[in-house]
Amino acid sequence: MKYFILEQGKGYDRNPSLKGWHGKIDWHSLKRDGQAVGKRFMFQVSATEHTFYPDIMMHPVFMVSEAVRDIIAIYANRVIFSEVFLLDSERDEGHIYYIPYLPVVDCLHDKEGGMKGRNRQYVVDESKMWNRNIVETETGGSQCIVVSLDFAESILRKGITGIGLKETE
Repeated sequence: MKYFILEQGKGYDRNPSLKGWHGKIDWHSLKRDGQAVGKRFMFQVSATEHTFYPDIMMHPVFMVSEAVRDIIAIYANRVIFSEVFLLDSERDEGHIYYIPYLPVVDCLHDKEGGMKGRNRQYVVDESKMWNRNIVETETGGSQCIVVSLDFAESILRKGITGIGLKETE
């Protein structure tokens, strides 16, 4: 099966800036604190009239819109989500995102066998995927999401915004 690394699209760099997230929803603290599963978070955001709220955000942690959450629920029905409410009090608007707690699988390897860097070509070890369509792994100390071709096609058909797909081998 073919796999992709799910990223935020390169042209979507006008995301809201979350205030006070350090130690609460960064990738490492969520992994340490199992009590955060299913918890709700609320953060103030700094935004301008040009701020864009994409369907996926990779910073400070992988968060998805309701549309992507529904697709994840189809392909990985045992995934639990935490709700994140982003409040822009200056513009009197809010946006809801969800943090999926995906299966963590060490399935991604650098093609050259060296360090895992951002511009390297990756190979997915399919034997470790166990027919999963979306998993979480780590590259260079940060969170990385690996999705199957079926999952990638589903999000593309739904017109999900703000995504990037990096092909693996």
